[in-house]
Amino acid sequence: MGYTEKEFDEFVNVFLQKTKEAYFYGNYYKENYNNFGFKINLNLSIPGKNEKVGKVYNVTTNYMIFPNKKLKMNTPLGGWQ
Repeated sequence: MGYTEKEFDEFVNVFLQKTKEAYFYGNYYKENYNNFGFKINLNLSIPGKNEKVGKVYNVTTNYMIFPNKKLKMNTPLGGWQ
């Protein structure tokens, strides 16, 4: 994606912002439900950086939504869309 090791914090901030946007706008699908809560997959579009500027990487991340409305990330980068 073009981010360097020195830009790790920037990547994490971009990743979190894109996750919040995807959840807010409903850009996710329900995977399954069990006694713990709902498992969802969020579709994220991460912009490239440095030599990859102008590219957009569409990835999937996985979260669990618990009955107490808390979210837990299960899989940060689980696959390409």
